[in-house]
Amino acid sequence: MDQETRKGLFFCLNTVRMVDMMNFEGYLLDSGHCFCDSVPVRMYFLQDKAFTYDPLTREEKEDRWILYECAANPEYTEDEIHRNSEYLIEEELHPLLFDVPLIDKEGALENL
Repeated sequence: MDQETRKGLFFCLNTVRMVDMMNFEGYLLDSGHCFCDSVPVRMYFLQDKAFTYDPLTREEKEDRWILYECAANPEYTEDEIHRNSEYLIEEELHPLLFDVPLIDKEGALENL
């Protein structure tokens, strides 16, 4: 590849990156019911990475629809949640600790 082609390709890639950055609206925040170490919880996700959860009430733990949703979703461990949360803190992207631009999917932010 000659020098002119490389310059053109580099310019195109940088232009695409800049356009993507200009269109950035925020990180996707979502929640759902999952099992965490075999216990049903309401899990919170940032860009599909589980980072924290809320425990459920006794009635919620016995609700068939919640248990069905938990069974349909992947199971997580405390260690996975801790690592994901720690990573978000290091990158200053943890929504509970830092002002992070969020796209709230289905009202997840109201429960967080």
